[in-house]
Amino acid sequence: MRSGDYLTNFSEFEERMEKVGLGGARILEPIGIWGVTFWGHFLWSDDTMVRLFEEIHAVLFPNIPFDYEAYRSIRKLPPGELDPHWRNGLCDDLAMWCHVHYARDVFLTNDGNFHKQSKKPKLVALGAREILRPEELAQNKNLEKRA
Repeated sequence: MRSGDYLTNFSEFEERMEKVGLGGARILEPIGIWGVTFWGHFLWSDDTMVRLFEEIHAVLFPNIPFDYEAYRSIRKLPPGELDPHWRNGLCDDLAMWCHVHYARDVFLTNDGNFHKQSKKPKLVALGAREILRPEELAQNKNLEKRA
């Protein structure tokens, strides 16, 4: 469900999860990032966690600086709210980070960026295990139990 709006609190997130039929799903808490994650629903990070996060970003978005100030400077953006393009990339990074950190089996996505031959093997090497599209999962009932 894409509306283009950012959710303002965790209750809105839970409501959205319920609307799409995932109300009972386990929520994996990402690394906390001011202005991106919900207060009280994130992990305080250590160097190892951040290093994995940076490695994932380098695979998914090699041409986008990981550091927002560097990104803002290159794009000549005024200070203030996070640029939606950078923020969206960071959310993709966090989704994959959670998948790897929590040692999940199958990362399910239609986002072609995760499926590129230049990226998918590198993500698997970082611990992603398997990255599938929903139709690929549907074709293999044995995997369905692991997603």
